[in-house]
Amino acid sequence: MSDYLRNLDKERERATAANVKY
Repeated sequence: MSDYLRNLDKERERATAANVKY
């Protein structure tokens, strides 16, 4: 379960970075 949450956090971070880029 922790792995799943960690992946979610990474995805959120990447999405946020993409949003900031654009």
